[in-house]
Amino acid sequence: MLSADEILKIPPSEARKLFPGSPKDVKSAFRTLAKTWHPDRCADPRAAQVFEHLESLKNRVLPKEKVRDVEQRLWVRGDGTSVRYNFLRSSEGDFGDVLVGRTSIAYETPAGFGDLAENEKARIAAIRYADDAMRAQFSHFMPEIVSAVSATDRTVTILRRPEDCVLLSDLIAHFGGRIPAVHVAWIVSSLENICCFLAWQKVSHGAISPANVLVCPARHSAVLVGGWGFSTEFGKPHPAVPSRTSDAVPAVALDGSVADCRTDLALVRRTAREALGSTAARGILGDPGIPEPVARWLLAPPKATAKADYESWGECLTEAWGRRTFVKMDVDPRQIYSS
Repeated sequence: MLSADEILKIPPSEARKLFPGSPKDVKSAFRTLAKTWHPDRCADPRAAQVFEHLESLKNRVLPKEKVRDVEQRLWVRGDGTSVRYNFLRSSEGDFGDVLVGRTSIAYETPAGFGDLAENEKARIAAIRYADDAMRAQFSHFMPEIVSAVSATDRTVTILRRPEDCVLLSDLIAHFGGRIPAVHVAWIVSSLENICCFLAWQKVSHGAISPANVLVCPARHSAVLVGGWGFSTEFGKPHPAVPSRTSDAVPAVALDGSVADCRTDLALVRRTAREALGSTAARGILGDPGIPEPVARWLLAPPKATAKADYESWGECLTEAWGRRTFVKMDVDPRQIYSS
């Protein structure tokens, strides 16, 4: 059995030395190594790094897979005209389907919830920036509407999806339901940064979830792309909340409750726990794959302000891993959305 050092020293150009033979042989050898080095099973502090390197070497020798044939959704307007939308994958959103296209992502809202679709467009249009520097810093975290379709039975909002971004729920599935903690850490950092920007806007999103977040593995950043129909200004009640939000923050669904930053901060924690494979305390505390400071932070209530919460997260990262470093996630969204 090779050591961590021996595996990490194998360059991509020599991947065949570790994975010889046919594609079937390569996959079999990878499964054997994965059982040893998967960070959920291996106590070695470099297990996640070794596991990612093994995936990279495996992908280097396997033949490129054929791009998946697209599926199609047809939306019929009231005047009888129709719109066809090509997509690669579908999943359930807050009220309707989420359809991932090659360069866009569509959120369906069923008839009867048209006010949420209208609020979504209005809230996205109302996003503002103090100056060009703030725009340059935060605009790539925010959604960009490509078009909207008013069909007879639903409203559809189509937003831009950079090809290097993957829906967080699809990334969780790609990792078998559990993203390594070292990568969940940068996802949380990006979402906490977004919460600070929302707090400056004095807006509560109210629906941060794996179905509403795009992540970019190469840039370690996130886009809060969906769920804007539930957002509202601080001091006002949310127009509605998804069941997931009321489960995570029961007070937000009470009559007379008004929005503030703490709902979004609690939802960041819920999203992170889902990315780690569990929403229950017993699934976080004592897990050898999750540093204890991270587990404690994810189970603690949010701070009173987004800024204070972000600062507490930075302290948690230092306590968990020491000096911050960039840990590459060797995942290509284009492969996730291939056959």
